[in-house]
Amino acid sequence: MKIDHKTRYQNLAQHVKEQLAFIPVEVVRMSVIAFVFIGFDLFLLLGLLNIFKLEFLWIVSLLF
Repeated sequence: MKIDHKTRYQNLAQHVKEQLAFIPVEVVRMSVIAFVFIGFDLFLLLGLLNIFKLEFLWIVSLLF
Protein backbone atom coordinates (compact mmCIF):
# COMPACT_ATOMS: atom_id res chain seq x y z
CA MET A 1 0.00 0.00 0.00
CA LYS A 2 1.43 3.35 -1.01
CA ILE A 3 0.61 6.50 0.88
CA ASP A 4 0.77 9.77 -0.95
CA HIS A 5 3.77 11.71 0.35
CA LYS A 6 1.64 14.85 0.68
CA THR A 7 -0.73 13.17 3.15
CA ARG A 8 -0.24 14.27 6.72
CA TYR A 9 -0.29 11.89 9.69
CA GLN A 10 -3.37 13.60 11.15
CA ASN A 11 -5.34 12.86 7.95
CA LEU A 12 -4.68 9.12 7.97
CA ALA A 13 -7.32 6.61 8.99
CA GLN A 14 -7.15 5.28 12.55
CA HIS A 15 -6.23 1.72 11.51
CA VAL A 16 -3.29 3.08 9.48
CA LYS A 17 -2.11 5.13 12.46
CA GLU A 18 -2.20 1.99 14.63
CA GLN A 19 -0.08 0.09 12.10
CA LEU A 20 2.48 2.91 12.02
CA ALA A 21 2.77 3.07 15.82
CA PHE A 22 5.90 1.84 17.58
CA ILE A 23 5.91 -1.23 19.81
CA PRO A 24 6.16 -0.15 23.47
CA VAL A 25 9.57 -0.69 25.06
CA GLU A 26 8.08 -2.68 27.93
CA VAL A 27 6.56 -5.21 25.51
CA VAL A 28 9.86 -5.65 23.67
CA ARG A 29 11.78 -5.98 26.94
CA MET A 30 9.42 -8.62 28.34
CA SER A 31 9.46 -10.53 25.05
CA VAL A 32 13.26 -10.66 25.04
CA ILE A 33 13.39 -11.71 28.69
CA ALA A 34 10.83 -14.47 28.11
CA PHE A 35 12.61 -15.71 24.98
CA VAL A 36 16.01 -15.85 26.69
CA PHE A 37 14.62 -17.39 29.89
CA ILE A 38 12.69 -20.09 28.03
CA GLY A 39 15.57 -20.73 25.64
CA PHE A 40 18.19 -21.18 28.33
CA ASP A 41 15.97 -23.08 30.76
CA LEU A 42 14.69 -25.42 28.07
CA PHE A 43 18.19 -26.71 27.32
CA LEU A 44 18.99 -26.96 31.03
CA LEU A 45 15.79 -28.88 31.71
CA LEU A 46 16.39 -31.24 28.80
CA GLY A 47 19.91 -31.92 30.05
CA LEU A 48 18.71 -32.63 33.59
CA LEU A 49 15.97 -34.93 32.34
CA ASN A 50 18.55 -36.81 30.29
CA ILE A 51 20.70 -37.31 33.41
CA PHE A 52 17.72 -38.65 35.37
CA LYS A 53 16.83 -40.97 32.50
CA LEU A 54 20.38 -42.35 32.37
CA GLU A 55 20.45 -42.78 36.15
CA PHE A 56 17.12 -44.66 36.05
CA LEU A 57 18.38 -46.94 33.30
CA TRP A 58 21.60 -47.59 35.25
CA ILE A 59 19.65 -48.55 38.41
CA VAL A 60 17.27 -50.79 36.47
CA SER A 61 20.17 -52.54 34.74
CA LEU A 62 21.75 -53.28 38.15
CA LEU A 63 18.54 -54.85 39.41
CA PHE A 64 18.22 -57.28 36.51
